[in-house]
Amino acid sequence: MDLTQPSLFTTISGLVVCFGPLAITIVAFVAFALRTDIGARKTYLRRLDMRTESELPDAALPMVVTETTEALTPSKSRVILQPNNGDGAITTS
Repeated sequence: MDLTQPSLFTTISGLVVCFGPLAITIVAFVAFALRTDIGARKTYLRRLDMRTESELPDAALPMVVTETTEALTPSKSRVILQPNNGDGAITTS
């Protein structure tokens, strides 16, 4: 047995030692990116208008809040929308 020549086992284990952590890092990054992107693709707190462009009014419709509404944003921040208090201002907190 010639110890100066690398065997198949040492070549394979060398590749695993070298490229194994790189593969784990890439797979973990892709899994993390897919998992965190799920929240960004939600239609949460977005108002989707299913009308075509020709059916939409020329000016944007104002959002009317008739009762106090509490919601969580995708980043888990609490948002409270309160109805107009009579002076024309919309209060948010």
